[in-house]
Amino acid sequence: MKKLLLLSIGLVLALQLLQGQQVVNGLHFDGANDYVSLGSSSLLKPTDAFTVEMWVKADNWASAGTQYLMASSADSGYYILLSNGTLEAGAFRNGSYGIVSYNVSSYTGWHHVAVIYDGQSLYLYTDGSLRSSDDAGSTYSIDYDDDPVILGAQVGGTNFFAGVLDEIRIWSITRFISSSSTITEVLPTSSGLVAYYRCNQGIAGGDNSAITSITDLTTNALHGTLNNFALNGSSSNFVVGKALRPANQSTNITFTNNQSNQISFSWTRPGSNKGGNGVKVFAKAGATSGSAVPSDGINYTANATFGSGSQIGTSGWYCIYDGTGTSATVTGLSPGTAYRFHVTEYQSSGGEIRYISSSVTNNPKTSYTLFNAPTVQASNVNFTNLNGTSFQINWTRGNGSNCIVFVAETTTGTASPVDQTTYTANSTFGSGSQIGSTGWYCVYKGTGTSVTVTGLTPGHTYRAMVIEYNGVTGFESYLTTTATNNPNNQMADYTAPATQASQITFPSVNENSFQVSWTAGSGS
Repeated sequence: MKKLLLLSIGLVLALQLLQGQQVVNGLHFDGANDYVSLGSSSLLKPTDAFTVEMWVKADNWASAGTQYLMASSADSGYYILLSNGTLEAGAFRNGSYGIVSYNVSSYTGWHHVAVIYDGQSLYLYTDGSLRSSDDAGSTYSIDYDDDPVILGAQVGGTNFFAGVLDEIRIWSITRFISSSSTITEVLPTSSGLVAYYRCNQGIAGGDNSAITSITDLTTNALHGTLNNFALNGSSSNFVVGKALRPANQSTNITFTNNQSNQISFSWTRPGSNKGGNGVKVFAKAGATSGSAVPSDGINYTANATFGSGSQIGTSGWYCIYDGTGTSATVTGLSPGTAYRFHVTEYQSSGGEIRYISSSVTNNPKTSYTLFNAPTVQASNVNFTNLNGTSFQINWTRGNGSNCIVFVAETTTGTASPVDQTTYTANSTFGSGSQIGSTGWYCVYKGTGTSVTVTGLTPGHTYRAMVIEYNGVTGFESYLTTTATNNPNNQMADYTAPATQASQITFPSVNENSFQVSWTAGSGS
């Protein structure tokens, strides 16, 4: 049974990676002896400016005693701690610590904590709001020693933290902090980001004993070594983390099968450690522009029958898919209608859900259901204004939204354009799109009842067919049946010569005959 459980867990993780989703975990510290060593790289110890931020879920924000969330040195550098319900941070410059603090004894659950140093002043933020600051009065560099940077304890292994840390970021710059920035993941390639620990590893509450470090997603690869963690169960292990707005969106919506009442399509997920742990797809009828903007905190219910899933307010955007995959089919659509689709990555964890609704390459994207073909064909094709190399084709319209005219140098047969194929018209015969290699060339496309065709050869016979169709570019539905005088034939008229014969003479005359000679003109 244990082997089957492990196999099932492994398959789940493999499927998550293949489908491009990331898990949403955090790291729980037991408050007894758990800590993470990030090493002593100078990159983790910026001297002129820094920002350290993380999401914190203390087991008890008002707990008595001192608990270090983070420390960069035993007697210098920077630190963040909880002490008897007070959140405190310090930075060592000019021979002493600048200290900022804020009473958090009433806090429960998750809170964002950020400490910023700009070279002179130290700032403490929680949940995007400035809580405390300390001005040194002048510009000073931060002093450090050679100790490693530690998460969850004071350097030296004391004052252990009890709770969960997630989304830990160390910057070598002063980062703008707001309520919006705190709930959004950042790209590991962001300028000034020297270390980034999402803690999205393992299985929340599962057997993670094979994991020995937390991953730094930046190219600096300053991975943190796990020390004393049980790595199995609901504490001292990877657990459910904080749901944030993903930094990466799905791309490249591709339509794979359009029918009159349904559309199938696929998309590309961002990849592991990039997108959310799920995607919701929203669709809107009659739209060729715009995007879906789902609201954080609302878990929209999906239904593949259009209009049956949750709607975003009264926007007309309906949820038609929710999952971790890369394809969907939506049904219940109306023929000949534009539908716009938006694939939105989201993170869902601990009852929270947050969406990224940005527009990226081919997401959102519009497609059409197939149009019904017209039922009445154009008729009464006739020809006027014959002029040797040109003639005018006239017809009576059927009931399509548009019509298209094809001409071939033949006396028999019909034009058979292919549905969902767009033909380009050119009134010079042979210059428009040809239907395959049939010799039928497109000379007109529109809503009118006549066209003048040029480029004809005098004395040659041409056959014209007018075809009604419904649809838009790429989604045409043609009516290819014949009708009265459609198709119809016409010979291109000969033109009169420009120069007449002249100089008639009678070089030989007899009693019952004579010879006539002349100078030829330009006639054939």
